[in-house]
Amino acid sequence: MSVLSDTALISWEFTNELLPNLRDTDKTRYERLINAASKTACRITKRELKAQDYTSILDGNGRDVLLLPEYPVNSVTSLYIDISRTFGDDTEETNYLYYEDTGKLVLPYSYFPQYPQCVKVLYNAGFDPIPEDLELAVLEVVLYNAKRLSGDAGTVGIRSIAGADGLNTAYELTIPVNAQRVFESYRRDE
Repeated sequence: MSVLSDTALISWEFTNELLPNLRDTDKTRYERLINAASKTACRITKRELKAQDYTSILDGNGRDVLLLPEYPVNSVTSLYIDISRTFGDDTEETNYLYYEDTGKLVLPYSYFPQYPQCVKVLYNAGFDPIPEDLELAVLEVVLYNAKRLSGDAGTVGIRSIAGADGLNTAYELTIPVNAQRVFESYRRDE
């Protein structure tokens, strides 16, 4: 039985293929590590990364542009604008554009009322397939945590920094720097 969450960014099969010394008895342990590493990626990027359906209730901003919280946007099923927040069929907006990569939703001939929770959007967003650099960064965090939790100190968590007087060793107190940088590259510029 799999313990992988629906939002896991890599699979047991992917992990087992790239870390070929794993045994079937390691599956549950690694699936939990995959779930944790996937959550870490989402926390750092400040969004969900795997494609799924969303219903978002958003504040209007008085402008013709609104940013959806999840992106890239694969499709928009429905857009409702209603300051009474009933979101009936008569409040559905059909004249809109969206930009996949940025999650930007645009009303070309109107604006989103500056009113709290007056916009309801049903859409699908996230990556499918997951980009390779993101997969490898998640795997790197999985491997880092597996070794850290098993007590295999070795070189896990150590990075070397060359100083003027020679080679100094410093310990990483968080996830590997490379994985951190990849996750940060998927964060929306504020």
